Amino acid sequence: MVLWIVGKQRIGKGSVVRLLKLLNPSGFEQMTLSLILMGESHTRFDLAPYETKNFVSDVELMKRGK
Repeated sequence: MVLWIVGKQRIGKGSVVRLLKLLNPSGFEQMTLSLILMGESHTRFDLAPYETKNFVSDVELMKRGK
């Protein structure tokens, strides 16, 4: 299951992520999706720490283009 929270700045997206981390600290992990999508060679072992987590977040994901 995937939940995308998108919107303008200063509407509480980061606060929601911090709240979810406080509610489930052992099931939270932060990752950088942009590094995975850059096409660098990754093995399944690079993603192994995320397999057991309930919530994985990338709060720095930025829209590129234009």
